[in-house]
Amino acid sequence: MLKNLVYLKRYTDFMLRLNPFLVRLQRILLDAAAKPSGLSAKDLITTADGRERVIPEHIRSICPDLYAFMLDAFGAPLEARDISIRGLNVMLRFFRADAETLELLDGCERGNQVLRNRAAHTLFAITAEDIRRECGISAEILVQRLEKVLEGALSDYPDPNRKRRINIYDFCDRLIRDCL
Repeated sequence: MLKNLVYLKRYTDFMLRLNPFLVRLQRILLDAAAKPSGLSAKDLITTADGRERVIPEHIRSICPDLYAFMLDAFGAPLEARDISIRGLNVMLRFFRADAETLELLDGCERGNQVLRNRAAHTLFAITAEDIRRECGISAEILVQRLEKVLEGALSDYPDPNRKRRINIYDFCDRLIRDCL
């Protein structure tokens, strides 16, 4: 869907829908990055009442070093809150996720903070130039790089049909574009 929104130049919709995709992608990356420490995203993120939250006391009890790292990164006392792109980026940085991926996610975080939040609460329309300025790259390149990160992240999963599952989205994208 993100590819089609960029193709249609519907940049406001693209930025609004990028957030949930990024959070899912970051959870997959967090699973891989935390694995050598014997942890997973499920260990670090608490689910209650259908909401995924980061609970500082829980983090402190299972990984005190991560808690200290987060405290330093946020520069303020930590409070229980819903998961966020920024919070997940901090966790990924602690577990030493791939630097190039973190740079891409940092750009997405900036775009989310400035563009998505403004578009979600006002009638602000996002342009291609807005995305380039805030994220540091064009929406087209952003989607391509995120797709590569997703493919790499999913490579840790032992699914022989994984590539075919990703390709079905490309196939559907082409069908949708042909109908436009």
